[in-house]
This record gives sequence, structure tokens and C-alpha cells, in this order.
Amino acid sequence: MKIDKYRRRQITALLLLIVIIAAMVNMVKCTAKVLRNKDKPGGLIESSRSESSVTEEKEESEPEAEDLSYSEIRSTLEFRPEAELPLESVLLAPDDVSLINEKYLDDVTVIGDSICKGYSVYGRLKEDNVLAVGSIGVRNVLESSFTYQGYELGITDILQRKKPKYIFVSLGMNDINIRTAEQYSEDYKKFINEIRNASPESVVIACAITPVSRQTTFTKNETIDQYNEALRKLVFDLKDDKVFYVNAARYLKGSDNYLIQDFSSGDGIHLAAEAYDHLLTYMLAMLEWI
Repeated sequence: MKIDKYRRRQITALLLLIVIIAAMVNMVKCTAKVLRNKDKPGGLIESSRSESSVTEEKEESEPEAEDLSYSEIRSTLEFRPEAELPLESVLLAPDDVSLINEKYLDDVTVIGDSICKGYSVYGRLKEDNVLAVGSIGVRNVLESSFTYQGYELGITDILQRKKPKYIFVSLGMNDINIRTAEQYSEDYKKFINEIRNASPESVVIACAITPVSRQTTFTKNETIDQYNEALRKLVFDLKDDKVFYVNAARYLKGSDNYLIQDFSSGDGIHLAAEAYDHLLTYMLAMLEWI
């Protein structure tokens, strides 16, 4: 009987020792975790929140990069204002501009209206790389004819033959007084789909509508801003790895939100040669980023 009591005391003491050791190990782990968290931005994690709940909350609010597709990663970067290229990327040194031009100019085709036509009129792009017709908009571009290598062809026919590496679309000024921003967005979506079908490997860059100067009564820049926002949202919602939105037009504005006078050709809507230098340099610089 005495032996049994002795054995029970040994077992009890052993169990108590195991509990104490486990508690000490757990305390060491907690201390190490606190010290690690203390060194991170944001300080300590509140003791009332378990590690699992913090992890779950992080996963819901901020998915890890490896869990995102390329399209989702590009979209989250492309459309945050702070992710847009800074002004310094536009004001490149002459040697840098020459290198970028040499790298991309032959691969770029621009589709647009009379404003877009300035790229060839002022010799900034080759004539065959500028598919532009005055007074057209996104609403009727698919029904319009373009001059290409001496022929009058529809835009999709040209793209099927040409298959440019990069397609910049510069349309909208002739839509804003006829179509609502929502209708403009729908027209643009249809046009992008037609471009993608005609030339699937091309990268499509939707360009923001350029601003107008104070002197014109054709429209207001606040209206243009609304249409540009509708276009930005459309491209974001597409989540297509080959479709981007570029707001190079913002660099043509002054602090008053109007077109800088030196960039106006005189009517307050069309652009002077220098404006195309700014637009094209920014647009080609974006290709480096894309």
C-alpha cells in the first residue's frame, strides 16, 4: 500500500513538471513573437486578436501577390493614381527620347480623329502608322473608312493586315456632345473587342481625351474628365492583359485645369506640334513600363 502511494506521488510530480515545462515553452514562443512584431511597422498585435484571426483578416483585405493573376496585379497598379508615371518620366533627356523613339516608333499605330491626325501632320509618326479621320468618334469608327497604303478600308480590315504591336486609340472629342459617358464607355468596349478580334496579339492602349483651352465653348474640361474616368473604369473592369489606359493628356493642362496655351493650335481644341512631343514621349515611356 505504501508503495502505491509513493508511485502515485511520483506520477503526480512528473505530470506537474510536464505542465510547467509546457507553460515555459509557450511563454518563450509568445515572447519571441511579440519581439518580432514589435520590430514591424504598426507595432504590437493586440493580445485580444489571435494569430489566425489576424491572418484571415489580412487575406480578405490584401491578397498576397502570388495569389493574384498577372491581370489583377497589373490592374491594381495601373489604375491607382499614385501608380501612374510621374512627370519626370515625361520630361526625358533628348538622348533618352531618341532611344525610346527608335525602339518603339515603327511598332506603334494610332487610331483617332482630327486631333490624332496631328501625329502625322507634324511628322511625329509615319503616315501609315496614323489611322485618323476628322470628325469621327468611338460611336462610328467601325463604320468609317481610313486611307491605308492608297486604299480606303475599314479599321478592322487594316488591323488584320497590319497587326501592329501597339495600338493607341485616341478618340472621344467628337463623342462628348453626342453620347453620354455611359454610352461612350459601351461604344469603346465594343471597339476594343473588335480590335482584339482583328489583331489578337496587339497591345491596346486607350488614351485619355485631350483637354481644351479656356477660349473654346465646345465643351468643358470637367466634362472631359468625366468621360476619361468612364474610360479608365472600363479598362479596369476588362482586366485584359493586353488592354491599358494611359492619361498622357493630363500633362497638357495647367494648374487651372485648362489646356496650356502653348499647346493649342489656335482654336482651343486642336493641338500644336509641341503638344504631340509631350504626348508621344509619355505614351512611349509607358511602353517601357508595360
